[in-house]
Amino acid sequence: MNRWQAISAVLLLLVVSGCSSISNLNPFKEAPAKSSSPDLAGVPAFVEPQVRESTGLTRIWKQSVARSAGKFRQHPGQMVVTGDDIFVGTYQGRVVRLSRESGRVLWEVNVADQITGGVAIDERRVFAGTRDGEMVALLRETGEIVWRSGGLAPVTSAPVVGNGRVIFLTLDNRAYALNVQDGKRLWMHSTPPEALVVQGAATPVIDGPLVYVGYSSGDLFALLLENGAPLWTDNLSVSGGRSELDLLQGIRASVVIGREDGPMAGGKKLYAVNHQGRAVALLPRNGARFWEHKMSAVRRPWLANRQLFFSDMDGYVVALSAVDGVEMWRTRVSDGLLSAAVALKNKVVVADDRGRLLALDSNSGRILGIDRLGEAILADPVLVDDRLFLWSNDGNLLRYDF
Repeated sequence: MNRWQAISAVLLLLVVSGCSSISNLNPFKEAPAKSSSPDLAGVPAFVEPQVRESTGLTRIWKQSVARSAGKFRQHPGQMVVTGDDIFVGTYQGRVVRLSRESGRVLWEVNVADQITGGVAIDERRVFAGTRDGEMVALLRETGEIVWRSGGLAPVTSAPVVGNGRVIFLTLDNRAYALNVQDGKRLWMHSTPPEALVVQGAATPVIDGPLVYVGYSSGDLFALLLENGAPLWTDNLSVSGGRSELDLLQGIRASVVIGREDGPMAGGKKLYAVNHQGRAVALLPRNGARFWEHKMSAVRRPWLANRQLFFSDMDGYVVALSAVDGVEMWRTRVSDGLLSAAVALKNKVVVADDRGRLLALDSNSGRILGIDRLGEAILADPVLVDDRLFLWSNDGNLLRYDF
């Protein structure tokens, strides 16, 4: 075990065991923890929703892709769904390509002891980061490995690809851009590493000439995609607090970019959220804050119909107005760790690590139905062409149609 593997193991141990406040982050805890949000202190114990109806989604197929990641580990959270294919990385170090229509495995290739973060693609290649500090590129068509770029700290985010660059974060709070053709380093940007972090890192987001990168320090940077030079930065952390949980203020959720037109909407905005901090709307050109709302979340928000849907750390799905950040509703749906939410056809759909799949009314937050999957969902759902794809911690991919 090298130095960075040892550090990664220690940090993971601190996050999922630690003292009582840290244990609130454990997605596999045996019993519900008290609310970690000061605003929600004193709420009654979680009561299982008594809803007899199902979500109304139709399961089309279920395909075993890997062994279970185990009780205190998880498969990489980001999969890629195209018009024809699905690409996913596994905790056991394999990259797998499947048919989107049937779920049939087309190829699988072992690339490392463990893949971390997830996968990304361009027109010809699939990219996956590893615990050993490598970025690996494979051919999309065959799975043949075409290059490896190593010598890094463990990769903690899924990669993102744009303008001939593959960009990702590592455990030591560094963002790298590599050439997609040969894996050569083009630039690197960093902030000081944190002593205690939430497991994983937010996938960087590319928008035109900029890439947005969130760090475990709570810092959000807009970097020039060409050379990594910072255009602006903001910090989402909230000062104060003495517990270990208060120190975990990193940005684990990817940012969302959207345009909300109208006299009060403010045009194009960037939405971001961190753990134990706040959700904010920013102007992408200069980082100026449009609004902010106290929030603790590690899942990316979903933007639809001028609403932002968040899954917070206390098992609530929360709807905010994208225009001004006003809370429209909040509904507690779980005593566990929620996936990110997706929204379609007046429904908000979310899953949790207790094996629940829930549908809520997007206008009121009322729970419409529950399906019991029997396996933990820790990866964020992917919604493409009215089709919902789930990646379970038992190593199964599932497709549902609306």
